[in-house]
Amino acid sequence: MPGVTFSGFDGSLPPATQPTFNFVLSTPYPITINGSLVLTFKGDDGSDDPAIQFSTAGRTLPFTIPANTTVPVFSISGIALATGTTAGLITLTAHFQAAGDDITANPAPTQRVIIPPSAPAITDLKATRSGNTITVVVTGFASAKQVLSATFTFAPATGANFQTTVITQQMDQIFKAYYGAAASSGFGSQFTYTQTFTVSGDPAAIGSVTVVLLNSIGSSPSVKVTIQ
Repeated sequence: MPGVTFSGFDGSLPPATQPTFNFVLSTPYPITINGSLVLTFKGDDGSDDPAIQFSTAGRTLPFTIPANTTVPVFSISGIALATGTTAGLITLTAHFQAAGDDITANPAPTQRVIIPPSAPAITDLKATRSGNTITVVVTGFASAKQVLSATFTFAPATGANFQTTVITQQMDQIFKAYYGAAASSGFGSQFTYTQTFTVSGDPAAIGSVTVVLLNSIGSSPSVKVTIQ
């Protein structure tokens, strides 16, 4: 069996991306090859992340390599890999058959890709007011499965008499419990976190809130939203 060279990977990939990739044989094979790439994943904490899969859906990717060629043909063009949101190790293993015989090398060709631990990321932010309460809903992920704190910066509405206020909430125990619960296992490191604030005075004087999440690796980019 000829050697295999993968392209599109450089040892590690950031979470929540979908890079395209391919592989080629080192030399052509004289008859048509039918094969598959099989994906496995192990999180740094031993968990799985169902979002890590091929762009065709699932973790087995069939292909054909026509006789005397080196490039695989997939069911769709631009095959990609969804990297999920959990730090860990992705392994792609190639299997080959020709004329009904298994011609996979021993050991089978593999490509390993590291998803590194990262600072939290905020993917969506909403804030609403009702009576004297402001509710902030933060959606995001943290591939290290750790969020230590959340900082909320409330700014005045246009023309309002309100002093910018910064509130930091310690979150380590809340997120430790969430990530340790079985119910979170199907979502990788994704989360939706709701925080309510009771306002003394006129809630309409508060126009916006900016949120930053922190873990031991770093801070998320700040995200600002107008309070509805």
